[in-house]
This record gives sequence, structure tokens and C-alpha cells, in this order.
Amino acid sequence: NLVAVGEFARKDGQRLSFHPGPFNILSSPKEHVVKNAYTDLEVHGKIFDIMGMPRNHWSKINIHVGASYGDRETALTRWCKNFEGLSESVRSRLTVENDDKGNLYSTKMLYDGVFQRVGVPIVFDSHHFECGPQDVDYEESLLMAIESWPKGITPQCHHSNSKQLYEDPKVMINAHSDWYYEPFNDCGFDLDVVLECKKKELALLKYRKDFLQCESMAA
Repeated sequence: NLVAVGEFARKDGQRLSFHPGPFNILSSPKEHVVKNAYTDLEVHGKIFDIMGMPRNHWSKINIHVGASYGDRETALTRWCKNFEGLSESVRSRLTVENDDKGNLYSTKMLYDGVFQRVGVPIVFDSHHFECGPQDVDYEESLLMAIESWPKGITPQCHHSNSKQLYEDPKVMINAHSDWYYEPFNDCGFDLDVVLECKKKELALLKYRKDFLQCESMAA
């Protein structure tokens, strides 16, 4: 049961997180869309509570801001207002992630429009950075995301490579690859990185072989 799963994770020092679906759009101008997002996010918060996971960003519930509706500033303001309607169980764990489309939200936009207003940390996604709005460089984006996390909690990032660039030129540029061809650039910071490739554990083992052992040998 969930209680036992939570006990197992805490005993073994495993960090658990949720990434609810893209229909959780707190920036929507439609009341029923926001209401549905509340319902879904509250379920995730309740599951973490049953598991006994801490009410902080160690156990993150990560979502995207959602559409920009042609007016990013208004959409971000709406997101922050609707964020306040969530329970403490969800607010204390919620994070936002930079997007993989040019008309959506960069790390800088999230830093200015969400973190600075309501204190929600940013999950930096390296692949999304390559595909999304290009308003600042990689290192500055990563630094802003890191700065948004509370002291004492290791920032969490996402990493994947482009399937179009490495595996199938016919798919969209933002599609995730099956395997890893480039390692995550942490810029020397201590971070937790979620690997978002399609081969999952198999790709993790190959990643360690291809990149981590090489780093150890170089050291």
C-alpha cells in the first residue's frame, strides 16, 4: 500500500516526485479547466500525504504553466492567483518547468513571473531550453532555476536529447530520444537530474557507461 511504499522510499533515501499531465493548466481563463486542475493536483498531494512524504519540494509535484493565450503576462498573473487556491499539501510541493515551444515560457519568464511572485521553484529542463524561448543563455537559465529552490533542498532538473537530431529526422525537434547522446551540463553544481528518455532504466545504465565512467577516468 501507499504507506509501505512511502516507508520504503524514506528508509532507502529515495527521492520521489510526480509530473501530472499537461491538462493541469492553472493559467487557463476557463473556470472548469482550473477546477479540474485543482482536482487532479489535490489527488497527487493527498497521495504524498498518505505516503508520509514531506510537505516540501523534496517531494515535488511538477507541472507546466500552460498556454500563453497570446498574453504571457496576464496568463502568469492568472496562474499565480489560481496557485493560491490550492491546499497547503500541493502548494508546498508544486514546481514549474520551462517549456519546449517558442511561444511558451522560458526559465527567465518563470523566474520573473512565478518564483518572484509566489516562490514556486523552477525545474530546469535542458532539452526544453534548446527548443523554447531563447532569452538568456544556458548557464544563466540554470542559475536562475537553482536560485529558486529553498535552502536545504537539492534542486531538481530534467534531461533528455532530441529524437529528431539523433534518431529520427522525421519527428518534431522537441520529441524525446530513446537514448542519451549528450550528458547533462550541471555547470559544476550539485543537482538531482531526472532522465526523461524513452528507454528509461536501460538508457540510465548506458548513460552511466558512456558518460559517468569517462568523467571518473578523466578525474
